[in-house]
Amino acid sequence: MAIVPDFASASRRHLDDAKMLNDCDRLPNADHLAGLAAECSIKEILIRGFGVNMSADGKPEGFGLHGHDLWTKVRRLHQGRSGPRFQSLLLSSPFNDWGIEQRYDDGASIQQSTVIVHLTAADKLSKMLSELEKTKRLP
Repeated sequence: MAIVPDFASASRRHLDDAKMLNDCDRLPNADHLAGLAAECSIKEILIRGFGVNMSADGKPEGFGLHGHDLWTKVRRLHQGRSGPRFQSLLLSSPFNDWGIEQRYDDGASIQQSTVIVHLTAADKLSKMLSELEKTKRLP
């Protein structure tokens, strides 16, 4: 059975779990889920805010990327468009040091300060997505 992605719901679920894991000092998994939450928010923003179509494999067409690569491509797509808060967050590149492949490492290098940066950015993206869902405009 094929799964139809619901990036908005996945984003909220990952973010909620990341916050709980952070509160329990489970930093590697908190950080990993914060990155996934941000990624899901961005993919939903691409669909709702930029009109990017879903491909047959359930990804935004041309955006089957993760982490920093996704941010870089979205930043280029967003240039010259409205949405100043979204643009500001994209320019700050808070996930330069995050990668999907980190799910395989031992997690020893993940610091609380890094997790906070990633959680804060993921939370901002989640709020921007909620605003986009309500107003149909990118903040």
